[in-house]
Amino acid sequence: MVKQLPPAVTAYLTNRNGCSLIIAWSVKQEKMEKYAQKMLQLQERVIELLEKLDERFEKLSNALLDWAPESLKNQLLDNTDLKGILKIGDTKFFQLKKCRVFPTYRLNGKDYYLENEVLEAIRIHRTN
Repeated sequence: MVKQLPPAVTAYLTNRNGCSLIIAWSVKQEKMEKYAQKMLQLQERVIELLEKLDERFEKLSNALLDWAPESLKNQLLDNTDLKGILKIGDTKFFQLKKCRVFPTYRLNGKDYYLENEVLEAIRIHRTN
């Protein structure tokens, strides 16, 4: 009866001194390497698609801001505008922002606020 050996792949390497080294990989290790390679390829593809999606979103949001009527543009406030109107510094502003006192809209990594929503938030949070 012939004993069946597990399948293996053997590679012979010769180093600079002329000594031969034998390296054996099992089929399972080869499959794991293929799976790892495939996972890396999929991860790279996902990153690539997310970058394309981000670029597309940025173009669309820029187009939306360009398209917005002047009446709406006058109602949009950014962080600097809002701090100036409220006459508060960075620390107090970010405390209010952290508490989500004002509804925030993020476009292209920049926060915007609608003037009427800021006024409504002030009315709600005012003290008598």
